[in-house]
Amino acid sequence: MSERYFAIINPSNLITSVVLMDASSEEEGIQKVKDSHNNQNLNIKETWKDASDASKRYNYATIGGTWDNTNSAFIGLRPFDSWTLDSNYRWQPPTAYPSNKTYSEDIAVYWNESNTRWEGSNQSGDLVATWNALTSSWDSL
Repeated sequence: MSERYFAIINPSNLITSVVLMDASSEEEGIQKVKDSHNNQNLNIKETWKDASDASKRYNYATIGGTWDNTNSAFIGLRPFDSWTLDSNYRWQPPTAYPSNKTYSEDIAVYWNESNTRWEGSNQSGDLVATWNALTSSWDSL
């Protein structure tokens, strides 16, 4: 036996829970999850999927994420509206994460959805730079 994670998926393909079960196979683990839920008198039509191996299902299952049954893929929560899903079922920003993390001072890099760009703030939280994808450098403000 080994410990395996199982995703519980509702009829809308939303991942509602991820549980750890001691099981030697996906079938055994799914049966244990079903038995556990039946003991709780749940009357919800759910699906159960082995979520132990991200390489098998593209990503790890996350609560609030979704299950793509056609492609057998777990899809995480969309971080921002402007981000799109790639061929590996991972969310990608419109502009790639800064390749150059060097700036004149330590900065925290974050995505600004309203401006659809990467920005950098200093330790005081002041915005000090924006990422310029064309020049692959930080523009000071």
